[in-house]
Amino acid sequence: MSVITNLINTNDGSVSMGVINTNIDNLNTDKLEAADITGIDETQLDVSVNASLDLADSASQATGVENNADVTDVTNVTTAGALMDSEVTNLAQVKAFDTTDYATSAQGSTADSALQTTDKATGTELNTGTDDAKYATAKALDDSNYGVRTATFVLIGATTDLAIDTAIGGDFRIPGNRAITITKVGAYVDTAGTTGVTTIDINEGGTSILSTKITIDTTEKTSQTAATAPAISDTAIAADAILTFDIDGISTTAPKGLKIYIEFTY
Repeated sequence: MSVITNLINTNDGSVSMGVINTNIDNLNTDKLEAADITGIDETQLDVSVNASLDLADSASQATGVENNADVTDVTNVTTAGALMDSEVTNLAQVKAFDTTDYATSAQGSTADSALQTTDKATGTELNTGTDDAKYATAKALDDSNYGVRTATFVLIGATTDLAIDTAIGGDFRIPGNRAITITKVGAYVDTAGTTGVTTIDINEGGTSILSTKITIDTTEKTSQTAATAPAISDTAIAADAILTFDIDGISTTAPKGLKIYIEFTY
């Protein structure tokens, strides 16, 4: 096997006129040494074997690689531990790989164990509170009872009889000076009235927000137990809106004391 091409070869593998020619089939070093040749100074031997080997001979000595190997051949590619483009069904996604699209170690060891959007709890589910496999978002918390506030308005003292009137106690505003959504309304008295119901209305800017008004039945102290529940026709209350309360009807024996509550979310 020729080490350096275009040099004069001799039959005994020696050097003539400074020409290097030797058999290096069993040479294990990456440079020729003085012991391998004769007739030339050792300092002239900085010759890289790798740069001198005939490529065809080198390829034939590589384990598992055929001469003139086709790098596009499926068998050769598979043997090398690689994949052909044709073997990848989601090639575009692989080439466009973005680590932000995949689960992190904190979310789960695999994508199918990561938190999914379908694992979000709704406000109703948070109110139920029985599912421990879902997570709560800020919106779900706001939609749930956890986001509900209550404003209570003391309109008449505990020892004072109720009487039909408008704008009881004057004008009121919701604390916080923010727009709100009313979710529930109700009333209670300190001493129950008898015979007939007591009826109360809530107004925003002088207009009722109830399609069915609050009632407290005879001998009852709260609207929670009323035969007819109140219905809210206008749940959206503007920021800094003025609220007023009317007593539209009372029991024959008037109840004493009156408080109105409004449950709402921002």
